[in-house]
Amino acid sequence: MYKLYFILFILFSFVGFSNLSAQQIFVTPEEIIEEMNRRGLNEEDVKAELLIHGIDLNTLDPAQMSYEQIQKIEQIILNMESEVNSRKSENQASPEQVQELKDTIKKPVVIPEKVISEDELIPATIFGQELFRQGSINYFEESDEINAPASYILGAGDELVVSIWGRSQLDENFILGKDGFIRIAEGKQRVFLRGLSLEQARNKLKSVLSRIYSFGPGEFDLSLKYSRTVRISIYGEVYENPGSYTIPAFNSAFNALSLVKGPGDIGSLRKIQLQKNSGELLTMDLYALLSDPSRQYDFFLEDNDVILVPVSENIVSIEGAVKRPMKYELLENEGLKSLIEYCGGFSELAYKKKVQLTRFEDEKQKIIDIDFNALARSGDDFTLQHGDRIVVPEIESEYRNYIEVRGEVFSEGQYEREPAMKLSDVVRKAGIKSSTSTELIYITRTNENGLTEVLKLNLETA
Repeated sequence: MYKLYFILFILFSFVGFSNLSAQQIFVTPEEIIEEMNRRGLNEEDVKAELLIHGIDLNTLDPAQMSYEQIQKIEQIILNMESEVNSRKSENQASPEQVQELKDTIKKPVVIPEKVISEDELIPATIFGQELFRQGSINYFEESDEINAPASYILGAGDELVVSIWGRSQLDENFILGKDGFIRIAEGKQRVFLRGLSLEQARNKLKSVLSRIYSFGPGEFDLSLKYSRTVRISIYGEVYENPGSYTIPAFNSAFNALSLVKGPGDIGSLRKIQLQKNSGELLTMDLYALLSDPSRQYDFFLEDNDVILVPVSENIVSIEGAVKRPMKYELLENEGLKSLIEYCGGFSELAYKKKVQLTRFEDEKQKIIDIDFNALARSGDDFTLQHGDRIVVPEIESEYRNYIEVRGEVFSEGQYEREPAMKLSDVVRKAGIKSSTSTELIYITRTNENGLTEVLKLNLETA
């Protein structure tokens, strides 16, 4: 370490210390380090660069250095300074550029917000379309409208806030440069963050800054203040206005779809394609999002991403005794059980033993009766095809488990028919009067075939 300080003292004497007066003769190691920092250098980089050029400080004797060696080391350090200054000028924005970037981030070019009345709401024909057409899913124009999730991917132009409290205090903003770095410690140290999630960046900065500042658990945070804007394209079977849009990057691809009011009447809700600029292809499923809203964070946007809505392939409808009768889009591996789940299940009056399917097949229409109770017990599913129509009937509201008693009794009316009930049991419930003749009782019975018969019985022997 002493050798490095001595050599740097000699070299800096040639080119001049920025804060050393002509009367000063002695220079401390601390002043050497301060001068290195001012020039954008650090000890390890200098030692490594010298070693690359064949100069090993571990074996070099400063007292025996030749004039040629001093010139060579001086040139190496001057080259390092020139490279550092070149990177600064290339990556560091001017105050005007920084302000322009902030203005762009704060005021992205987006479609003006429009308040939609109930009369203007666009009707949905397939389950899921209403989320876009009625504003349940929307895009965000300003960063303060939503907290960026931990999975948000950082890119050039994002403005971050580092907060430290406790023994050390810090509350500073950093803009991620085009080179992917932010500069901390008054610009003396760079940290590469581009392409990291917000959570990964938080952990990395926490580790780096813990060597500079003193803070304990829960006394550090990294948050997104302003999001960069990204240029994306939306094409295919969308409801309106396909094309290119500029929006803040913290919007997910689902948020972006609200700009075109989602898929159109023949557009798929289950196989939306997100073509990343990197070449990666992702499939977006709106129904999966409804079951797990956190899935939207798997589809963050970057510059030049493309959203493509293909034509839907498997649309079926369900009517009758279900909670949400409507049309639904199914995937290849989904059948009747999945359809019942998507429509919210059966209503209380559903007659599950006779779920009726109407299907067009070979240019003919046919009806298929399905016992859903038996299907549920079997563990199998019933495959549905595009255009199938399901009707779930209701249980007949007229009850049949009763016996009606009329005549010479104390309480005429209907009584529950209990298992193994005898004629005498129900008559006693109605109450026999003293004047009642029990030798002849008429029973009117409706049989399963719909025919009615009249029976004559003696209560004493029945």
